[in-house]
Amino acid sequence: MRVLAIVLALAAAGCGPSVVTVRSGDLGTWFKGQYGLELTQVIKRFEPGKGAGAAYRVGEAVRFVLNLDRQGHVAVISLDLDAQSTPRLLGRYFLAAGDQVLPPPGGPSEYRLSPPAGWQRVRVIFTDRQGPSALSARDGDAATAAYIRSSGATVFDVAETYLVIR
Repeated sequence: MRVLAIVLALAAAGCGPSVVTVRSGDLGTWFKGQYGLELTQVIKRFEPGKGAGAAYRVGEAVRFVLNLDRQGHVAVISLDLDAQSTPRLLGRYFLAAGDQVLPPPGGPSEYRLSPPAGWQRVRVIFTDRQGPSALSARDGDAATAAYIRSSGATVFDVAETYLVIR
């Protein structure tokens, strides 16, 4: 997938850890071509609290920074670097427009990192209607498309970032 090529090219070039956040514009062509879904530019920023590509230790808690230009529902999913392993739904939230922290403060959960070590992709899906409580596909892109369709959303967007687990 194009995302993998971008990440690997930047890693080979020795770029710093705050370089890559894949925006909906980057994913938009892919989802439109593969799934007929045309993304709306709602997500303005999505990255780990330490910045895209930052290193975290196994067991460490991670928070994500998100900026939306309208209120709506978001789902956070964890993907393998190649998006071929089963994605995991990390949380679903209704959020206001503007800057947000995920998971939201005061919530019952946090994101604790677990093995294996290496690069970890994390994707956020915005929908104007609440999506399902579980993912229905075994690969990240198909799961994202199915989630959007199941929500019945008329406005939706997708962005992803990555971090390194050590």
